[in-house]
Amino acid sequence: MFFSVLCMATIDITGKKRTNVIETHDLFDRPNTPIHASVFWLTPQFILVGRVDVLTVIAVQELFYNEAPYRM
Repeated sequence: MFFSVLCMATIDITGKKRTNVIETHDLFDRPNTPIHASVFWLTPQFILVGRVDVLTVIAVQELFYNEAPYRM
C-alpha cells in the first residue's frame, strides 16, 4: 500500500509539472502544439507501478492457491 500511495504522489507531481509547462508556454488554447516535455518524466511512475504490480501479483497468486479447492 505504501508503494501505491508513493506512485500516486509521483503521478500527481508529474501532472503538475506538465501543467506548469503548458501554462509557461501558453499552450492551453492550442491542442495540436507539441509540449516541450520529456518522456522520461514518466520513468519513476512506471518503475513504481512495476514494483507494486509484482508485489500485488505474488500476494494474490498465493491467496488464490490457498483458497482453491484441492480438486481444481
